[in-house]
Amino acid sequence: MPRLIRELLTSRPGEAGRLLRHTMYRLLGLPEPARAVPVSPVPLPEPVAP
Repeated sequence: MPRLIRELLTSRPGEAGRLLRHTMYRLLGLPEPARAVPVSPVPLPEPVAP
């Protein structure tokens, strides 16, 4: 990931989801849906072996 993008995303805690969504739609040349999408953390993986 280019340094400038990484710095903009990581320097704004709590806003990464919104910023990434906006950036991806812009890069794809698509209009962003009007409604917000709920974001939840990904669950931690289960260990396969002790």
